[in-house]
Amino acid sequence: MNCWHTSITLVLLMVISACAPGPPKLTKAQQTFPTSWLAGTWSTTISDQIIRVTWDAPTGNHMAGAIRYFSLDSGELQSESVLVIRQSGRKLTLTIMGDKVPVETLKETSIESKRVAFEGSGAATVIEMAYTRVDGQMLAVERTVRMNGQDKPVRQRWTLVPSQPSDH
Repeated sequence: MNCWHTSITLVLLMVISACAPGPPKLTKAQQTFPTSWLAGTWSTTISDQIIRVTWDAPTGNHMAGAIRYFSLDSGELQSESVLVIRQSGRKLTLTIMGDKVPVETLKETSIESKRVAFEGSGAATVIEMAYTRVDGQMLAVERTVRMNGQDKPVRQRWTLVPSQPSDH
């Protein structure tokens, strides 16, 4: 009887472990992309908005993402942008294309194991952007935005959203 209970418990633990949330599984080639550790869906809440960014696994020389801003009250989509990190040689660029912001391209200023920083031109809305993978479930995002001629630093903590099972 105890053996049966132990077997059932072990099977349940294996099933639970297999369903644990985490970033998408990457191939060896994808793992070599400098920012592959960004892959996954990240979320944070700021004042009256839920902000969610999804980074796809790298493909070739780029990694694409989408950022969406939702109303905290209604859940309605308020705006969205496409993000692309592109590698050219050993350097990266981050391009932001949004429905409410002009297209901006920021250049990599530093890259480490789990941190990357970008910088835009003086005329850009986003002046600086840095992503740091704090641990398996947390992402620190630091950015400086220019609003009405004033530079405003913004620091956020984003959490990894568990993967959802497919409906198919």
